[in-house]
Amino acid sequence: MTISKPKIHLAIENDIMIVTLPERYGVEEVISSIRTFLDDQDLDKPIGALMDLSSSKEERSSDDLRSAFGNWAPVKSRIARFAILVNSDLHFALTRQMAVYGKEFDMELAPFKDRKAALAWLREDS
Repeated sequence: MTISKPKIHLAIENDIMIVTLPERYGVEEVISSIRTFLDDQDLDKPIGALMDLSSSKEERSSDDLRSAFGNWAPVKSRIARFAILVNSDLHFALTRQMAVYGKEFDMELAPFKDRKAALAWLREDS
């Protein structure tokens, strides 16, 4: 029997890192994947990141979300801002709450339901 776990997909498109998450994932796994990916890139300045959670079935408490920010320290200096793409009102509301927590850690992020709007927001300051 083979068990296959969907992978986190990472790419850079037009100077924006695209992170596509599967239905189920661990926060530490995401951070580790992003860190490894960024270590392999030749970046001369922080870039925007689109984190696509539209396939996610994960549900995390607000305490879980808040504690996760402490783990982002290794990558936050290389990411200018995060656009979080969601497909439900619940994920949108949780991501808005994350944006408030993110300010405490000097991280700028915003939720979006529309990919084009998210990419436009990421390009605003580039």
